[in-house]
Amino acid sequence: PPPDLLLQYQEVRDRAEARLHLGETAEALTLLRESLEVAQAIGDPVLVDRAVCNRAAVSMLLGASLEVVPELRAVLNHHLEETNSWLAAYNLSLVYERRKDFKKGAFYARVAGNVVRRIGKPEWIASSLNQLANCLVGDCHYEAAAPLYTEALEHLPPEEEHRRYHILENVGYCSIFMGKRQDGLKILYQSLRGLRHTGNFEALMLNHIDLSFALLEESRYRYSAKHAMAGLKLAEEHGYPEAKRNALYILGQASRLAGDADQAAGFFQWLQEEFFPGSPEVSSFLHAVDVRPMLNLRA
Repeated sequence: PPPDLLLQYQEVRDRAEARLHLGETAEALTLLRESLEVAQAIGDPVLVDRAVCNRAAVSMLLGASLEVVPELRAVLNHHLEETNSWLAAYNLSLVYERRKDFKKGAFYARVAGNVVRRIGKPEWIASSLNQLANCLVGDCHYEAAAPLYTEALEHLPPEEEHRRYHILENVGYCSIFMGKRQDGLKILYQSLRGLRHTGNFEALMLNHIDLSFALLEESRYRYSAKHAMAGLKLAEEHGYPEAKRNALYILGQASRLAGDADQAAGFFQWLQEEFFPGSPEVSSFLHAVDVRPMLNLRA
């Protein structure tokens, strides 16, 4: 390839990465679109596929979903280079997981896992295992997911220690829903201590909500409400509607079981008005029916 164009590609890609680290996602996406144009001008199909994967991954951070599927599938079908194949399969799994199509998500996570074993990159092996387990959890396959999370921890290199607490949080979640609440609580508290220092607000939010559910199951209503409120605050601050819905449900249920019917009514009404505005009966239904046995905080 022409050296000036290759240098331009590398320079634009590096600028995009720097913007991404600063949290300037939209600016990073603009630069990655430019990097794809440069890659196309160079005419290297491997470089073009890499630029497509990079652009798709950042587009997904800004809410893109099914629109990135055709181009990622094309990269996977090209199979010109293992890294590009892994990036395509892994991001396809993320797309389908976020759309709650957990079976397709698991399929592409397995493809990513098969590819990355040939690459041999430990942190990517850990990511693939964690992603497959996430999809299995979405379909309530906790027994199958738990050992995958544990295996992911075994592959995580020392420099990725900050990710350990998030995966630990997933292990704790599975333990709770497998009926091993004491083990789950111990793991979730361990994860919570680590997450408070990592800046991973999404994992911290999930940890608080998982803890609140486990404590609710243990009839420790005051502590359950404390963690649910912490999770609710993070969900509102960072825009996670599903987590907010779960936190409101747990707050209502903790209040109801603690004997505070008025407070429970307030939380259930808040949940109904925000998430089920056309169904006023939801609030009274949640008062009357305990839906905890049907609950999956990841589905």
